[in-house]
Amino acid sequence: MSYKVQHQNEQWAPSPLVAYAMQYHERCEMFDETVCTETRGSLAYPATREQRRASNRNAKCVHADLVCHVMGSMGIDEMEARKRLQRAISETAREFVKTWKSRRSTIKEEPQ
Repeated sequence: MSYKVQHQNEQWAPSPLVAYAMQYHERCEMFDETVCTETRGSLAYPATREQRRASNRNAKCVHADLVCHVMGSMGIDEMEARKRLQRAISETAREFVKTWKSRRSTIKEEPQ
């Protein structure tokens, strides 16, 4: 997967799938920070079943929302959008963990 796409009038910008995948990680982590009581490194981690359920429920909602965005922006069907988004999420996970602490302070929290 190409992590960057060159545009005519821009230097380099993240590909749309990578942008959606990073948005998934950010939205999930920001939610987890509000409900989870443990941390591992710079990431929030569920300590109880209830926290894990809440975290998983949120992750599913975020994923479903982003699948709709991918379908609309790429003009593909739901199954293909899910497959591509999931691959991008998996491929960006390590990068997200490495950069989250430094990027956290620059991200504006928005209500979901």
